Amino acid sequence: MAIAMKWAIACVTCACAFVAPVAARAERVTLPVSSSPLPGSGFQGGDGDQDDYADWGTAQSYGYMVYDQSDPDDADGDTVFAAGSRELEPGRWDLLTREDAGTQPAADLGHAWCAIEERGPEVFLNAAFLRAGDGDAHIVLDLSRMGGGWYNGHNGIPCRSTGDLVVSLDRDGSQTSAAVQVWETTSYSPYSGCAATGVLRDVPDVQAGIDVQGAFNAASIPNHLPGAPATIDPGRFGELSINLSSIQRRVPYPDGGCFSYQSLWPHTRASTSDDAALDDIVDQTWLQPRNCSAWGTKFDDINGNGVQDAGEPGVPGVRVWADYNQNGEFEDYEPWSVTDDQGHYRIEGIRQFYQLREEMLSGQGRDGWVCSFPAY
Repeated sequence: MAIAMKWAIACVTCACAFVAPVAARAERVTLPVSSSPLPGSGFQGGDGDQDDYADWGTAQSYGYMVYDQSDPDDADGDTVFAAGSRELEPGRWDLLTREDAGTQPAADLGHAWCAIEERGPEVFLNAAFLRAGDGDAHIVLDLSRMGGGWYNGHNGIPCRSTGDLVVSLDRDGSQTSAAVQVWETTSYSPYSGCAATGVLRDVPDVQAGIDVQGAFNAASIPNHLPGAPATIDPGRFGELSINLSSIQRRVPYPDGGCFSYQSLWPHTRASTSDDAALDDIVDQTWLQPRNCSAWGTKFDDINGNGVQDAGEPGVPGVRVWADYNQNGEFEDYEPWSVTDDQGHYRIEGIRQFYQLREEMLSGQGRDGWVCSFPAY
């Protein structure tokens, strides 16, 4: 019999007032093509393909959980932003479904994939996109603290709030660049708490290859991700990796630098302007990148494959703790949690580098158990 640990890596009424924001352009960093992961990461997110190292083609074998967000142009139509929807005015956003794409192929997202990677206190977001065509592109990822949708006169509007992270991946001609910004609400709906208007503030000193990397495929590439064709034509595949922890350390928050997001929703817009018109949108994915907690599931991995299959029960009564001094012994000052009846645990308040350790508290003992995942 074996115990496996399934890691949570993968890796949202009318407004009370309207304040006309001043349009601006974000501070951008040019992204060179690179086959090296960001420092501290094990994921290759800057070469525009899916092969080699720990990349999209090998993500699951390296223990990443990949989430697939799809918005294909099919018989049900494509969900897009209605005319008049602009980046800084969520109170005026509207979504509609069209039988055709309703937007230029370069701005038409059919799929978006993402995976969260946690390595000690560092949390990385890896994302990839499939477009309907080549050409200039302005793809935006919103990391939402509130998640869910709200009613601004239209249903299902993504909910923004102060502190949301907004990251764009842009292609202009042969140059790829990125911008990392934080949303600040200037007016909001009193009924939902969601932003009606706001501004985007640049995160200072973002460095290419250190904090963020990304690329589009320059040539045709084989596809390993669900929902996409076996071969992806040039320029249609884009990827982006960002060190959320290093970014958040530059943003002043009253919670001591801790962050916790609820969902991720990708969309496209017409230009790099902060107040650009919005084009296409992909349904949000519920995932929780956070840097001050760790969570997962202990389960009886009967077949030893490292995945919790049907009929494999959770293991209760296991203390899991953040081993700050890495001595393998639980100390009173080290954050901890005990698995529940389903084997779930969540440890809050982690403030420094750690390794997760475990010990049985339920009298089951350790004899005969081995760890099948992770294998190190």
